[in-house]
Amino acid sequence: MLAVDIFLILLSALFVALTLPVISELFPLIAKPEFESMHAFLSSKPGFVGSWNHMILSDLWIGRWVAQDTCKGRHGLPVRLFFIPPILFFGPLGLFCYLIFRIITRRRISLTETGA
Repeated sequence: MLAVDIFLILLSALFVALTLPVISELFPLIAKPEFESMHAFLSSKPGFVGSWNHMILSDLWIGRWVAQDTCKGRHGLPVRLFFIPPILFFGPLGLFCYLIFRIITRRRISLTETGA
């Protein structure tokens, strides 16, 4: 997990380095989001690279959480190997499938552990 953490920190630093030069363009888009202006920015090179980096960071972070959660839930490596690729390639679809699996196997809905 330490290697994944280091990789996430490096990707986050890259995202910050890419975002800071265009921050003045982002504030108006965030303050008043409109389709045309968002589309124009995301179609630009900085917008595309930034959004791609954002998606990769999200998928890796969710994959890391699933890996840790399966260990806590005492699920083996096959469960992790089944869910991690869809998370990394399809993001929310893989997370949705894992959360359904988690609800079924734990017979409750909870994203955090509660003490007993």
